[in-house]
Amino acid sequence: MTTTELWTIIGASAGIATAVATAVAAAFAIWMRWHDRAQPDWAVTGYWSQARNHFGDSDPKRPPSLIGTITNAGDGPAFKVEVCGRGCEAELNRRLAKASMSGVSAVSESFAAVLQPGESREVWVPDVTKDMFRSAAVILEWTATPTRRRKRKTQRIPLSDFIATEPTIQQLNQQTGQYEDVP
Repeated sequence: MTTTELWTIIGASAGIATAVATAVAAAFAIWMRWHDRAQPDWAVTGYWSQARNHFGDSDPKRPPSLIGTITNAGDGPAFKVEVCGRGCEAELNRRLAKASMSGVSAVSESFAAVLQPGESREVWVPDVTKDMFRSAAVILEWTATPTRRRKRKTQRIPLSDFIATEPTIQQLNQQTGQYEDVP
């Protein structure tokens, strides 16, 4: 093998290695750009609310309701945010700063048009029993950016993610005439 042939082989090998390294770097840059895009992330909290009758009075015969808050804790907006219940009934609520006889009222919405980062909506799950608490979930659906693809994303959020304690259900004690917690 002559020196010219040797340098030709070395030059070809260097050219191939440069092309491969360039392709790997380009693929990595494209993947990082896709992976680091702005997207919503969800944080949830909740509390128990005593069930009320249609007059607004406390009704200990009915199981309590879960009032949860879904917050967009990500760095991108979520469009057409909808909730539904799996094993329970769930509604998206928007609090109004309007006083009513029972305090601040909540208006039910079928969906939120857009939830910017940091914005939140309330979710109402009525009449949560202990069995329902252990198995039911709120299904959250939204359209992520870019909206031209109209790709819907879904996340299942168990009720226990909203609040860790099980609901307290009361039953009338026939002997004392008082409502007591059911174990």
